[in-house]
Amino acid sequence: MYKVWIDVNELRDSFFGWSKMPEPTGLLMVTPKYFDVVDVKNPYMLENVGNVEADLAELQWNHLQAAFMELKEAEVIHHIETLEGEDDLEDMVFCANPVFEWLLEDHQPVVLLSNMRHERRQGEVEAFKQYFAVQGIKTRQLPEEIKVEGNGDLIPHPGIRAVWMGYGFRTDLQAAEWVANTIEAHVIPLKLISHDFYHLDTCFCVIDAENVAICTEAFDEESIRKIMAVFTHVHEVPLKEAKEHFALNSLIMRSPSGQKYGILPTGNETLKEILTDLDTTVIEVDTSEYIKSGGSVYCMKAFTYRK
Repeated sequence: MYKVWIDVNELRDSFFGWSKMPEPTGLLMVTPKYFDVVDVKNPYMLENVGNVEADLAELQWNHLQAAFMELKEAEVIHHIETLEGEDDLEDMVFCANPVFEWLLEDHQPVVLLSNMRHERRQGEVEAFKQYFAVQGIKTRQLPEEIKVEGNGDLIPHPGIRAVWMGYGFRTDLQAAEWVANTIEAHVIPLKLISHDFYHLDTCFCVIDAENVAICTEAFDEESIRKIMAVFTHVHEVPLKEAKEHFALNSLIMRSPSGQKYGILPTGNETLKEILTDLDTTVIEVDTSEYIKSGGSVYCMKAFTYRK
């Protein structure tokens, strides 16, 4: 029933008949107590090992949490869970990567546990596995030789049982069929071709069911054709904003009435203008300390589906 969509023409003909899916109602965050850059896992870390200002990082995290609380007060987010960071898991604050939560057809949540590309991050997965066990939520995990990195590379399409999957750096294409079968959703693979955009959430920002913002330099031509086959409007964000200010690592959430809210890293005037033109309420936050590690707003949360 659910499949991996490789052919762009088949995708274009089939997409709009797919079954509906509720959007996530909650977020999970991890505190930044142990956040640091201790080694190099991506190009952004090259000049920043040992260069994190811990007090500023904590302040920026608090501001992001406050922005999420604004959305909770606006009844866009129903709940916010907070998990304490753990020693020797300095990247755990980027909690989108180790997990991906989804609703099965029977409306029960399931969490995909990641197989992280870098061994140092695999400890995060174990910490989340224990957390979800306490919550009574079932988890699933691929054989360790096949890599997949959670919500960093698995991005839901609004309102439809479909997931866009970035592959090529942190996630393997071989993971796609397992993801489709495990979460009961269609999977649309997109090939990433630039080391600056090693996760899909660094170059692909879904605004709503018809609008997406992307950095075209991140994708091969076939992937861009897939994106254009599904979205009515594909908005291009300049390479400079995508790399230097992590524009596309923004988080867009929608209220039940359809009102859109966007939490953006500061310095992204192009995306801000795009969102404003689409009647989106924009909230800007400074995440400069986290960009040193190659992450920002979207990385610093995990979606949840608690009632």
